[in-house]
Amino acid sequence: MHRFNTLPVMVPAGCTSLVQPLDICINKPLKDRIRALADQHYVDHILEWSAQKYTTSERRILMTQWVGQAWESIHHESQQTIQRFSRKCGTTVAIDGSEDHDINIRGLVINCQSPPPT
Repeated sequence: MHRFNTLPVMVPAGCTSLVQPLDICINKPLKDRIRALADQHYVDHILEWSAQKYTTSERRILMTQWVGQAWESIHHESQQTIQRFSRKCGTTVAIDGSEDHDINIRGLVINCQSPPPT
């Protein structure tokens, strides 16, 4: 994980909604948009769907396209919200602790002293 500049973090039980910003502000609207795109495709291509003409591979490709389109839409409309939530829950602050003062999780008190030298 170090090679990919990734820091594993354990999320305590019951805290997911506090530290996973996408669960808070993005997942439901994203899923709703994917469903709307899928429903529209179904309506537009009812004969093909009824005749089961789409292969498993084609259905996977369609799903990938719908997810991509939905994400582009959500990202365009909510980019600042996504960034703000990510910063407030600490997923995009500096790993050295220098930006811990930006973390704002309900009920969490953070000691913003400088970390001990390593």
